[in-house]
Amino acid sequence: MNFFIFSLLLSFFLSSSSLSLRPSNTLKKGSVLSVEKANDVLVSTNEVFSAGFHSVGNSTYIFGIWFSKSNGPTVVWMANRDQPVNGKGSFLKLFEDGNLILSDADLNTLWTTSSSKTASQVQLQLHDAGNLVITSLEDGNTVILWQSFNFPADTLLPEQPFTRYPTLVSSSSQTNQSSGFYKLLFDTSNVLALLYDGPQVSSVYWPDPWLMTWDAGNWTVTWQALSDPCRVHGLCGPNSVCTYGSGAGRGCSCLPGFKMKNPQDWSSGCESDLNLSSISEHKVSFSKVSHVELYGYEYNGFLFKFEDGTYNCYAKLLLLNGKHSPNLLGTLYVKINVSQNGVVPQNEAIEELDLNCSGKDSKLLNRTYKRNHKNRFFQFLVWFTCGVGGIEIFFAVFGLWFMFTTQKGSGAVMQGYVVAANGCRKFSYMELKKATGRFTEEIRRGAGGIVDKGMLSDHRIAAIKRLNQASQGEAEFLAEVSTIGRINHMNLIEMWGYCAEVKHRLLVYEYMENGSLADNLCIERLNWAQRFQIAVGTAKGLAYLHEECLEWVLHCDVKPHNILLDTNYQPKIADFGLSKILDRGSHKGIMGTRESIHRSMGTVTWTRLKKLSKWHCSVWRRTKMQDQP
Repeated sequence: MNFFIFSLLLSFFLSSSSLSLRPSNTLKKGSVLSVEKANDVLVSTNEVFSAGFHSVGNSTYIFGIWFSKSNGPTVVWMANRDQPVNGKGSFLKLFEDGNLILSDADLNTLWTTSSSKTASQVQLQLHDAGNLVITSLEDGNTVILWQSFNFPADTLLPEQPFTRYPTLVSSSSQTNQSSGFYKLLFDTSNVLALLYDGPQVSSVYWPDPWLMTWDAGNWTVTWQALSDPCRVHGLCGPNSVCTYGSGAGRGCSCLPGFKMKNPQDWSSGCESDLNLSSISEHKVSFSKVSHVELYGYEYNGFLFKFEDGTYNCYAKLLLLNGKHSPNLLGTLYVKINVSQNGVVPQNEAIEELDLNCSGKDSKLLNRTYKRNHKNRFFQFLVWFTCGVGGIEIFFAVFGLWFMFTTQKGSGAVMQGYVVAANGCRKFSYMELKKATGRFTEEIRRGAGGIVDKGMLSDHRIAAIKRLNQASQGEAEFLAEVSTIGRINHMNLIEMWGYCAEVKHRLLVYEYMENGSLADNLCIERLNWAQRFQIAVGTAKGLAYLHEECLEWVLHCDVKPHNILLDTNYQPKIADFGLSKILDRGSHKGIMGTRESIHRSMGTVTWTRLKKLSKWHCSVWRRTKMQDQP
């Protein structure tokens, strides 16, 4: 009797142990699936599907769903297909609020269902249909918070609805589960469409999804919407030709003069082996390719003769891919190199119909994975060094800026002293060049120089004169400018400033709106009262220069062109010029010879009546005779 009871207890214990070791299809709230535990897998009730971490590379994993009974792992759904996690420290956790979160070792959230809700009895279940569902209990009813059927990856399962908003995105290759370029979706008109969405070209081709059946653990194609797969743009990549035969299947080849860019991936297309630097008319020819049409960007085409095209025809477009078929009537000419013996190489693959790809793509596309930084101290040291360096650069730039502004301020103060000393402001050459628009507004020109109109920085309009002769030194020029600046009379033109830089000598005068007396006499704009007023004002200005000024100044070129009129037609004598000027009490003249006076005639440089000594009267008479009409 005791032996019988012991046998019953032993069988019950073994059966309960086997049940406890059997994988579950449910994950309770607060539970975790770890990437480091191979047994942390959810298995549906009838063991049709499994859910867990699936390896996609060197220590990189995705959380997905796959068939449990297939010969190889056939993944039908992926949560983080474009952002795999590291093989250490990553985990999937179902929180009490119903939110399912995938985190890495640094607790960074890489994927989430965003299904947070105040609920009770939250759990995650994997159904036999392949649907991963988060449910909760509300008022005695089971409510679905989230399900994987609403977010398909690259596979539609039986009983899985395909609605308006989800998009089915292909994998990059059979061994690379990241997002590819082909999509199945409902467009804006609610029409089901297949779309090629590549990095350079996007196009829609006629669409129905492939129907797949399960047979002995392998996928087989029983029907396809397009009888000729070469109609799909981009299969063979740029500068290539696609060929399809019912028996051999689809094949890809490069155009003549092109070579395969990546031997393991036809989607990269072909690249030209034509060396543009060595092209000459004797080393280049055109290869004829019949029964081929190319897909490219939509550019306008031009018709021309073959003889003309051989001299001016070269590839200007990106040829996405071509199609070869005996039914096509198009002819293509491709520019290629000529071999050493003068023979044009031919690409025999273009003319054959039995080309076939291997059917197995071993190319892994480049993907960026987030790596864990194990050395925290090194990372902290790098950031600390960058921070200190940034602060040093900031203070260096601030110091340079402070020194520049301080120098600029001191320069402005020194310029103020110059203005206070001689009554004129010193301008820079670039400042006057900008004020005149690079000296483009010329008013007049004479023997002494060219006068341009300009607007100063304080918005005053000025007349800027560029002196022709700039042989004086800067100190001598400044001394004479200082003397001119102290000459002040209502009937003399006022000088506002000057410029003395290297060989440039410029004077800045006030601008007279009504021009010169000569301009107004020609158009007979002045009445007799105004003419009398102008004559009296001119006489007052000359009297001031001859008798009342600290220095006696002889103009020697008083003419209507040098008498300017302001807004009220008040006369102002202009065009004094520059000369050596001595004090009124000095007895040594700066023009000791008659030749110097003759050289100064025209717009004469200044001299004093007292310095003309014994022959100044003859000069005075000559000047009066020149002024008479």
